[in-house]
Amino acid sequence: MDVLARVGASTAKVSVEVENVTESASTTADDPDAEVLDALEAEGISAQRIDGVWVVDGEFRKPLKVAARAITLIGRGCVLARNSAQSIVLIWHGTTLAMADSKIPRWRVYTINAPVTPQMKFVGAEGLPPTRENHPLAPVPERVREAAAELGVDLPKLLLALR
Repeated sequence: MDVLARVGASTAKVSVEVENVTESASTTADDPDAEVLDALEAEGISAQRIDGVWVVDGEFRKPLKVAARAITLIGRGCVLARNSAQSIVLIWHGTTLAMADSKIPRWRVYTINAPVTPQMKFVGAEGLPPTRENHPLAPVPERVREAAAELGVDLPKLLLALR
């Protein structure tokens, strides 16, 4: 192959790569959740964002494990993970991490600081990690109300979905 043919082939390859990057950036600009959805899908988690809450429905055995992985990938926010038997809500904002479980209708509120993540907090040990902040679902604890408000989460709707 002569030099001009090689240069032409290389230029075409670079042009296609630039086009792919441009198309990906355009998709991300059109859908601000595209990167998060891609990260979740790469982990085998199918989710949709509804009113500020990432909803994960599936036939997984441990909704807490899925919720913790999802919110760790999302990097702050609210996740509702549910299967046919159980629902879990995780709200993560600042250093506040709140968890509610349909089987044990209580808020468990934790303070977590980097480098700890929700996944590190909930996955690994048997049972739930201890916390001093353990509250009934209603009235919603102040820290949970504040975190939900900052994230734009409608707590009454979320609690209905938890049950």
